[in-house]
Amino acid sequence: MMRSAFSWILWALTLFCSGLLVILSLPYLNIKVYDFPETKPFSGNEWYNPYQDVDFGQPALKANFHGHTHKWGGITSGVDTEEELIEAYQSRDYDVIGISNYHAFSDASKSDEGLNFPIYEHGYNILKSHRMVFGADEVTFFDYPLFQFASQKQQLIDLTGKNSKAVAINHPRIRHGHTSGDLEKLVGYDFVEVLNNGGVSVEEWDAALSVGRLSWLLSNDDTHDVSDSDFTFRKWTMIFADGESQDEVLGAMKAGKMYGVNSVEPGCNNQLEFCKIENDTLKVTFTNKQVSLVLVGQNGEELDVVYSTNSAKFKMPQDQPYVRIFGFNPECHTLLNPIVRWDGTNLPLASSLTAEVNWFQTILAKLLVFIIIIAEVFLMVKTNKWLKSKANQ
Repeated sequence: MMRSAFSWILWALTLFCSGLLVILSLPYLNIKVYDFPETKPFSGNEWYNPYQDVDFGQPALKANFHGHTHKWGGITSGVDTEEELIEAYQSRDYDVIGISNYHAFSDASKSDEGLNFPIYEHGYNILKSHRMVFGADEVTFFDYPLFQFASQKQQLIDLTGKNSKAVAINHPRIRHGHTSGDLEKLVGYDFVEVLNNGGVSVEEWDAALSVGRLSWLLSNDDTHDVSDSDFTFRKWTMIFADGESQDEVLGAMKAGKMYGVNSVEPGCNNQLEFCKIENDTLKVTFTNKQVSLVLVGQNGEELDVVYSTNSAKFKMPQDQPYVRIFGFNPECHTLLNPIVRWDGTNLPLASSLTAEVNWFQTILAKLLVFIIIIAEVFLMVKTNKWLKSKANQ
């Protein structure tokens, strides 16, 4: 009797799992394979410094774009109400507060008041290959739930970017959702979430920058519970915007006029006071003394470093496609956006590049997916017929 009951349980479980596998495989019938633009380091006789025309006399806006609240009946991870999350960040003097629930706009973002951007986080795959979508007309639900190669990630960037104002690649380091190899290929996005409480993705960002894929950094908490001090009020983005409307702020972000802060200890208040090129010398100043100020170049190489100061002068290297500043002290790390070589006309943004569909390889990939699904169905039917016969014995 017990053996018969176990056989029936095994049959039901096998039927469920095999059926689920077939269902999860169906989205891959929409697969596309891309030819990516060529990779080449930044070049040109001029330097583009995103901070060159910033008025440092005006205060920067403090922003967190990545926060989750209770949504979808609690299926997704999020504890607080929208009002509780907004109130918590307002109490810490945040100017821009983003509620980025999975595949859903917040009610707060539907209001014209304040800077609560209409944002959602896209992705429900097992690799946590996620995107943050800014100012979309509607939510995109399509995703590849199992594995994703670079082409699938590109397809999702294109899909979410089609009806939105900007797209960010979220937390590349977490579960290797976007690897360095991916970021050397992918295009069509605006930002990379380099600093996230779940993982720091400097290596992946440098990989993209080193092959001429220019994007700007974001630093976000990715909080799911504002009472969790390890994941709240730890990472934020400072934005030098000329105005306070959502379009003005997003415009400043797309020009790279922002930097990221990683607060290791509570109370970090290190601010960028100056970062400009004067006669081939980069001058940078922070409010607080740094243990070190590092000039980083191609492939994340450390080019120069000064110690125990809040300001530094670096000679702009002639052999580097880009440089960026990293400020370090024990309680507070600060990352600046890159200063890149360009021709003075066309900024080599990843968002301006396009990957083309390789239709021959796409048709072959679709055919392969179709064959795999047919094989899955065949094995499901055969296996479950055999298990059912065993259960009836």
